[in-house]
Amino acid sequence: AQEKVSKEKENAEKKANNDTWSEWQPEHWVLSEDEEREARKLEKKLREIAALEQLQEQGRGLDSLQLQKVDRKSEIEAHEVLRKVRLGYHRINLQAA
Repeated sequence: AQEKVSKEKENAEKKANNDTWSEWQPEHWVLSEDEEREARKLEKKLREIAALEQLQEQGRGLDSLQLQKVDRKSEIEAHEVLRKVRLGYHRINLQAA
């Protein structure tokens, strides 16, 4: 009988945790318009850095400004907006200005 009570208690706790956890699931997370704009800018910078890294791998030299840009890669990747994207925040479509 005690096993049944502890099992029921455990199931009730799991359900309570799941109900609370569901509020924190990614389907409830959405980037704001400003965050979406920032994410797009940062993603563009990362694409440019990837192109520069590819040139570097091909043995082409980069100038000092290009090297500075490549050096900022980890800083850009660690940006809060991109962390939200990696966590599964929903992206929005921006209206044309």
